[in-house]
Amino acid sequence: MLAGPLKATCSALIDVGAEFGGFDIGLVGPSNLSGQHRDPRSGRGVEGTGVKRDGRSTSRARTRVVVMTTAPASKPLVTVARWLLAALLLVAGVGHLVNADTFLAQVPPWMPFPAAIVALSGIVEIALAVSLLALPGRRTQVGWIVAAFFVLVFPGNVSQLLTHTDAFGLDSDLSRAVRLLFQPLLVAWALWCTGAWQAWWSGRKAAEAR
Repeated sequence: MLAGPLKATCSALIDVGAEFGGFDIGLVGPSNLSGQHRDPRSGRGVEGTGVKRDGRSTSRARTRVVVMTTAPASKPLVTVARWLLAALLLVAGVGHLVNADTFLAQVPPWMPFPAAIVALSGIVEIALAVSLLALPGRRTQVGWIVAAFFVLVFPGNVSQLLTHTDAFGLDSDLSRAVRLLFQPLLVAWALWCTGAWQAWWSGRKAAEAR
């Protein structure tokens, strides 16, 4: 029953991510040179020694480095962290759908249609969990979307503190306040385990080097 909404949500999220977190792919340099390749460790374009088409060697030409949008090389720790984040989003998403009353505690009182917001949040979380694992070529964009999602739902955590609402085992203002401190960690987690932060930083360095 959820297949249609999940498919549509995944497609919309990727379209947004391509605009928000995408980078150009390729190398820009003289057209008569060969030997350009990508560094297998960093995933970035690097320059090789050029050879003219008539066979005579040429001097090394400067080639601009651009950032690949394909998934960065996965290290075991990063891979495990990404799977754990996907599992967290999946469990939370299913919880939004099967135990919606509990999650109503995090919907600010001023927001309309709280039940619909909870259901939509659950569908988005499931879609993000699937995207983290099933779309390696879009991993950096998905990372930015997940980070943005954690930022967007943060007012709900603040609302739970301000309204003194008990839910999720948070039965005191102290525990609810401590919960707020974990939201920046979730944002950092999403950007790190998807390579989104690394891709952004590499793109910035490449732009400064031009």
